[in-house]
Amino acid sequence: MNKSIVYTDHSALKYLFAKKDAKARLLRWILLLQEFDFKVIDTRGAENYAANHLSRLENPYENIFDPKEINEAFPLKTLNKIAHNNPRQEAIDILKACHNGPPEAIMVLATQRRKSLI
Repeated sequence: MNKSIVYTDHSALKYLFAKKDAKARLLRWILLLQEFDFKVIDTRGAENYAANHLSRLENPYENIFDPKEINEAFPLKTLNKIAHNNPRQEAIDILKACHNGPPEAIMVLATQRRKSLI
């Protein structure tokens, strides 16, 4: 595996690896990070051009997309529909879906059906 180089102004990573007597929570992070082969190079924020540019955007929350007009005449076909649940039809649909499948599939679906009823 290739060794990766991480350029960051987050000097806490170097501190984390240098710390000998860390708490359990920090030790878990250290163990997780040790699985990866990388080298941390500390750079100042002004030298890290990409991060510096992103942190100094004029207005990052400005909407750059054109707002779309709302179409009031859009037909909403599902409006005022009444949903109903027919357990018998659901059982028939399950059997049709698994008719040519293995018997285990029917058992799994039947178990799922029982759990949804509880």
